[in-house]
Amino acid sequence: MESWMNNKLQTASVASYREASNLSQKLQKHQAFEAELTANRGQLDAVIKEGETVLSSSRGSSEVIETRLKDLKDLWTLLSEMSTNKGQRLQEAIQKQTFERNVGDLETWIGEVETVLASDDCGKDLKSVLNLLKKHQLLESDIAAHEDRVTEILQQADAFVQADHFMKDEIAERAASVFERFALSYFM
Repeated sequence: MESWMNNKLQTASVASYREASNLSQKLQKHQAFEAELTANRGQLDAVIKEGETVLSSSRGSSEVIETRLKDLKDLWTLLSEMSTNKGQRLQEAIQKQTFERNVGDLETWIGEVETVLASDDCGKDLKSVLNLLKKHQLLESDIAAHEDRVTEILQQADAFVQADHFMKDEIAERAASVFERFALSYFM
């Protein structure tokens, strides 16, 4: 049992959540890993119960049995904690991946707005000026409509910081960067 737990401890200690590829598959694999741990909990309990039975009926060498039982319990606790931590980190990595997609979409849109706003075209005649003015009013409406998305990204980043997400600093920087770009396009 102890060698099995040491083997599983190695698996639980791999920080696969730091690499963003195939996170959904990694999470599924981890869930199967946790199911295996849960399935083997009964075997651990049986070993501990048997050890405690031997301990209660034994008068000698009880220190060795006590030490082994304590080591098994401690190893199981460590394995459970590491597995839980890895599962949480995988969930957080998936959340960050979704956050990054949303930020990327918003940055693409902001880039398009910046391009339109950087144009020097002021029209050549009254008709083209009125057409540009109409396009600019539509752009202003579009910018105002995207304000909720920017606010949502800022709220998500704040929630990640409050939850002590393992990548909270990077997330907060990305959100601040998008907000700055949006604010510049909003007030141009």
